Amino acid sequence: MTATYHPKLRDNGQKVRINAPSEATTSNTWDDMTQIATCIPEGGCPDKLNAVGMSPVSLSAADLNRLAYGRQFSEPEFSCPKGYEPAAGAVVVEPDGRVWLVHPTNEYGGYSCTFPKGRTHGEPLREAAIREVLEEAGLLVELLDFLADSKRSETYTRYYLARRIGGTPSEMGWESQAVSLAPSGLLTKLLNRTVDHKVAEALADRCEQWREWFRDEDWLAQHARKIFHEDNQYGLTSAYRILYTIDAFRERYGLWPTVVSMDAGMYGAIPEAVLSPFGWRCLEDRVKVDGLAYGTVVAYDDAGRSFDYAEYDHGRHSPAKVADVWIWGIPM
Repeated sequence: MTATYHPKLRDNGQKVRINAPSEATTSNTWDDMTQIATCIPEGGCPDKLNAVGMSPVSLSAADLNRLAYGRQFSEPEFSCPKGYEPAAGAVVVEPDGRVWLVHPTNEYGGYSCTFPKGRTHGEPLREAAIREVLEEAGLLVELLDFLADSKRSETYTRYYLARRIGGTPSEMGWESQAVSLAPSGLLTKLLNRTVDHKVAEALADRCEQWREWFRDEDWLAQHARKIFHEDNQYGLTSAYRILYTIDAFRERYGLWPTVVSMDAGMYGAIPEAVLSPFGWRCLEDRVKVDGLAYGTVVAYDDAGRSFDYAEYDHGRHSPAKVADVWIWGIPM
């Protein structure tokens, strides 16, 4: 069998053999916010994703300073415990609700999938985070905010929230044998180390703030056409009842429902007149949907807990309003 080598060389000029090469996904996965899209070294990627170009970039000192310190945000003092090395990384989020992950070459360190990160080597934390993302994922990012600190096996790592402004995953360095873009709801299934699960949980807690950074009318209008029928995009009373019910269930019980039941008329009308086939499929990917309720919408789970839309009081209930992002990846 012919050996596969990473097209990028180690810092010392040596070749890097990939024992079990990753596979790239098909081109349609990049535009589908419900799918995992994966790129391999020097593999094919779209020219543009979520209105941001994807092409190789270089990082100047001026760019590094601007991307690290241009956005003003506070962060706690970094105190690296004795016996650990300081490290920094970033959780890079896309407007469509997906998150960038790297697959370390030959599962280095026991990671099949993780967030880009690395030792600081004496650099300031923010600058090290940007450099590591570019080296491991091929992406140029702007830091948005502090996310979490994580004690790992050898390092104490500061993670920042970031957004992609350039670069392309096809230019990943030798430390990564693939880069993936995954729906945020799948992170804990993909990340094989529990230490990364805590970082993913910190991201989930920031979902409401995260989506505000990407609230862009042009982008939303473009993607709403994929979710709703062209002639019925907004003012969708029935669709919003579903979202309010799911949000209120989550507010009451602290977890998502597994079933949404509605009356037969709504069950028949929504996929025909409101949600596009794609939008309806996204909903069914999250919850089982049936038309067994009478005159209302009810969300419940396998343990028998429920919330009936008839109970909903706009003045009393103040849910996180994240069901739309959970289902479709964008705020509606």
